[in-house]
Amino acid sequence: MKKNLIKYLSLSLLFFALCSLSAQKKGPFIEKWNDSQEKAEQTVKEYQQKYPDIKHYKADYKSFYDSISGQKITLDMFIEVPKGKGPFPVVIFIHGGGFVGGDKSAFTHQSFAVAQKGIVGVSIEYRLRGHGGTYAHFIEDAMDAIDYVRKHAAEYNIDFSRLALSGGSAGGYLSSYAAMKTPECICYVGYNGLYDVEARQTTGFPSGIALKDVSPILMIKTPPPATLLIPGKEDTTVDPAISVAFAEAIRSKGGAAEVILYDGQKHGFFNKEPYLTQTTEAMLKHVIKILKP
Repeated sequence: MKKNLIKYLSLSLLFFALCSLSAQKKGPFIEKWNDSQEKAEQTVKEYQQKYPDIKHYKADYKSFYDSISGQKITLDMFIEVPKGKGPFPVVIFIHGGGFVGGDKSAFTHQSFAVAQKGIVGVSIEYRLRGHGGTYAHFIEDAMDAIDYVRKHAAEYNIDFSRLALSGGSAGGYLSSYAAMKTPECICYVGYNGLYDVEARQTTGFPSGIALKDVSPILMIKTPPPATLLIPGKEDTTVDPAISVAFAEAIRSKGGAAEVILYDGQKHGFFNKEPYLTQTTEAMLKHVIKILKP
């Protein structure tokens, strides 16, 4: 009896040790994700206080099963609606973070900036690698978020036929992919994005997927969206030459494309002053010209 009790206790301790180890592996990313959600909420509250004339909404657009933590995760988006009659054009922003981090607050400044000019700003989130996400999931989530805005356009006083997409880094990839796959998209702004998958071998796409199906530079629709690209000249994460080549490819398809290269700047520079103000002004000038709020 005593031996059986000792054996039982030993097995119980081993079980709890394994559970604890598993929780440690699962826990840190979920904690990071939850922290990022709180940070996003705090960021948008600060902007709401600064711009009380802008109506802010948060909308859940889908849920998925997190295969790593074993939890159900709900994805949402922030929506900033201008004061006025409308319907308003819309810019949908997609954050970066290498598919391992980042959150929807990354473009809060830009979203409130377009709302001040009579354009609805939408900032979306998508599952990340820490959720067990793959490239197929990242793309699916981005497209589902865009479809949610399309289907709820009337609710937020949006004219979806005047749509711009925008994003930075990993979000630059997702937004440029979506821009070519979304018929209503007439305007695009990309910040140091990966527009040419072939130019960066370690992207993580599984073998057997044709580049023409996943690489924005090979997917340019007709007519292409009017495009503005904003890379840093010294970016060592995503070669700025990719932006130049993407712009040339858009022009070759009959579209308008401009590249503004920022001397001495590396990856992600656009969200730090003085470049936050400079790049936001450039973005505003472009989207106002095309979307005509």
